Amino acid sequence: MFGAEIFVAETIIYTESVIIFIEYKYEQILFVFDYKVYNKILLSLPTVFEQLTIMIYRIIFSIAVLVSSLFFVSCEEDGPVIIDPVFGPPKMADNSVVLSYNEFLHQDDVVIVSEDSTKINVNLDYLIKKGIDIKKGDVVCIWRTENTAPFIRKVVKRKNTGTVISMVTEKADVSMLIEDADVVLKSDLMVNYFNETTTPYKKYSIDNVCHPAVIIWNDPKTGEPKSVTADDLIKQNRSWNIMDSTVLLNSKFSGENLSISLTDGSIYLNSGINVSFTINDCKLRRYDCVSTGEININTLMKVNGKNVQERGEVSLYENLGPYTIVFWLGEMPMPVTVDASVHVDLKLEKNAPILFELPMVVDAKYNIGSMFRTIWTPIKDISTKYRSDFEKVTAEKGIEAYSVYTVRIKHKGRIFEDIVSSSTFGYNVSAKWESVPEGIHSVADFTIFGDVNNNAYGANWLISDWDEEFLVVNSQLWDKIEN
Repeated sequence: MFGAEIFVAETIIYTESVIIFIEYKYEQILFVFDYKVYNKILLSLPTVFEQLTIMIYRIIFSIAVLVSSLFFVSCEEDGPVIIDPVFGPPKMADNSVVLSYNEFLHQDDVVIVSEDSTKINVNLDYLIKKGIDIKKGDVVCIWRTENTAPFIRKVVKRKNTGTVISMVTEKADVSMLIEDADVVLKSDLMVNYFNETTTPYKKYSIDNVCHPAVIIWNDPKTGEPKSVTADDLIKQNRSWNIMDSTVLLNSKFSGENLSISLTDGSIYLNSGINVSFTINDCKLRRYDCVSTGEININTLMKVNGKNVQERGEVSLYENLGPYTIVFWLGEMPMPVTVDASVHVDLKLEKNAPILFELPMVVDAKYNIGSMFRTIWTPIKDISTKYRSDFEKVTAEKGIEAYSVYTVRIKHKGRIFEDIVSSSTFGYNVSAKWESVPEGIHSVADFTIFGDVNNNAYGANWLISDWDEEFLVVNSQLWDKIEN
């Protein structure tokens, strides 16, 4: 008889209890259902409704159980957070400051006083003209010269000397600098000359995709820092990719009874990098980092071993880079440091005379990297072609030989010092020869593999290290017996 006058005024659901407020003729009835202590129910009731309480309790308890069960089921079935990026210049934190060489009045407007960048002086005239007020607690992004990478510091002390603002700083990170951002960075060159006289962000971006403004590297001979702008490269009609290199293979092992050579071979690598991320409320919500490109590997292995047990090894390592690519994100310069390395390893062990040649050709196009939403997952879009024209082996009875030949190409990318991604692509040939009654039995397996690794550290986020290995191809090159 009270159905028309009783209604649920408010329901509050916690992880351990359900609180339901019921109104009956402006009198409030409070029910608290504790999941941990089912038999304890707190009732705050006017005494005149004691008989009504039992009836209401049964109804409300059923509702509470139904609502709470639906609540917990919905939490368990929730998928990854869906993010709908809105790309454009990022929103900087209120306490962020950018000091960039392209706006300096003089070359020494910002001076690094200590080698560890703890102490920094900033010209007061420059700050006044630009309307910049640096305060204690500010997070400062500094790009001091074109051929040095931008970095981030937090001001812990400041002093106005009348000519400079003298700062004592400590390490800071990008999570303290950006409040909200949806960003896409691509390493191919693009200069928007229609916006050349406007902000650097508009000059080096199109459709809110940011492209390199400056590339920085160290001279391999002198170690001196070098730089070039995207404008200069385009005006020279020079295309640019992070890695566009050919590594020549010319390595040998010469033992007393065994010689191994990798000659007349090459590894060509052409790759770029694409980075995309979302920061919301200073938290990293979405991150994609993909190395994209092609690899052409052409190698020739030659082995000549005498009638003595011996093992040999050939190794080659070449580092390509590092390069620091500076992008403009709104008013902030963001450095992405990338490098690649080529590793070649060949090991062979034998106990009797053996002579053979093994040519190997591998062509691959790839997009390899990782993405983060609530967890890390790999990106491994790889297409390959390979062939091996194995020449006849010459060996004597009693031969037992084993060879492992591995080529690895590793990419690594770093945003400031805070987000690090690496990916590896490579192939492995393992071959075995042994004497059988019918002749020489040889078998070889071919594997194309990959590996991705990430971590992201910051004051406002901590995403643990993550690593995942995967196979792209796992096949047999041959299995045969020769007389």
